[in-house]
Amino acid sequence: MTEQWNTYVSDHLSGIFAGNADAHRWIVDRFAGKDAPPNC
Repeated sequence: MTEQWNTYVSDHLSGIFAGNADAHRWIVDRFAGKDAPPNC
């Protein structure tokens, strides 16, 4: 299985904001019934 790794250059607190858009998109897709990407 291939996995996806995203790196966000930030400290602990700003990392929340740096990765928030990607996390939100992933969660919205799951609630919409879309399959998780095969590299998840």
